[in-house]
Amino acid sequence: MSETPAKAPANAPVGVYRPGWLLALAMSGDGLLYVLLPLIPEAFGTTLAWAGLLLAANRIIRIFAYTPLARYAARLGGRRAGTLAAAGAVLSTAAFAVDIGEWLQLAARLVWGLSFAVLNLVTFAYAASVREQAGRRIGTIRALAGLTITVSLLAGTYAVDRIGAHALFAIIACITLATIPLALTLPPVEIRMPAHRGFLLPRPGPIDVWAAAQGFVVDGVFIVSLAILLKESVSGFAPALAAGMVMSLRWIVETFCSPAGGWLADRFGATRVMLVFGMGTAAGMAAIGFGFVYAGATFVTLLRGLTNTTAAAMVAERNPGDPVGAQSIYSTYRDIGAALGPIVAGLYLDDIGQMPLYLALAAILGGSAAFLDRARR
Repeated sequence: MSETPAKAPANAPVGVYRPGWLLALAMSGDGLLYVLLPLIPEAFGTTLAWAGLLLAANRIIRIFAYTPLARYAARLGGRRAGTLAAAGAVLSTAAFAVDIGEWLQLAARLVWGLSFAVLNLVTFAYAASVREQAGRRIGTIRALAGLTITVSLLAGTYAVDRIGAHALFAIIACITLATIPLALTLPPVEIRMPAHRGFLLPRPGPIDVWAAAQGFVVDGVFIVSLAILLKESVSGFAPALAAGMVMSLRWIVETFCSPAGGWLADRFGATRVMLVFGMGTAAGMAAIGFGFVYAGATFVTLLRGLTNTTAAAMVAERNPGDPVGAQSIYSTYRDIGAALGPIVAGLYLDDIGQMPLYLALAAILGGSAAFLDRARR
């Protein structure tokens, strides 16, 4: 049974700080795993190959689960769905505080994938509940997530050599416990039942093609290559801390750029702003290909922080009747691209020259932006 919508006046805004902190705290353990699992898999009783599977598992399950979970969240309402997802976040984080074996670790990552999907949809519903401010509200949520994960990465990678991986994740799990009272006190919010049914995805629209391209290029190939490009430039630190500093760069940028991206989307229209960012990101990729590595990487990273917020605002802008359902489909296609990108990077990054690789990535982004612009007209 769904929650009853708020009894406040129809246009009364629902705050986003509480759902924002809910998502941010839930993500703190996941962000740290992306650094520590590949770097020190033996500390978790696993191998590098299995670590790669663990990091991919949460995205793979979301490819099939986003739309059913959107219907589940609509039936339960934001508070109940958020509370169950918060409990899943706590359990999946605590699983890495003990030696439970590889298969249970895999189960924990699958639980996290489902939990994140629900939290992502629930927080999106709160942001989109005030349509004319959706961009700024999404930006606030993304900034909170970026701030929290940055602190988790820097503090966690500093502490892991001193207290060990299991003790570190026990502390993170205790912090994640705060998500449960946050979820229990969420105000009511309307989550409409998505129009799409079943596990099979509908044919992708222009926004979904854009999502897959962004996931593949920016969340996949670029993030992997960014770590390779920058890691050697960070010296004088322990390997875990050096890797944490590299990975925290994207979250630091997102913390400060997300609100700006949301404001621009509300002021000038999310789709119009997204086209500018898309072409700019393609230009940054091309710059890397022509040898301007640090300038291009910095430009792409800055635009990534702006784009994440603007993309969600664009989904809300173009789907006013079913924003949560549209977001679930968008997120699924982005996860498809983001799951494929690291695999392609791992297989071919050493074999393809820098110029052809990054010019190809620029062409993919530019083509998807052109498709989005054509569909807008």
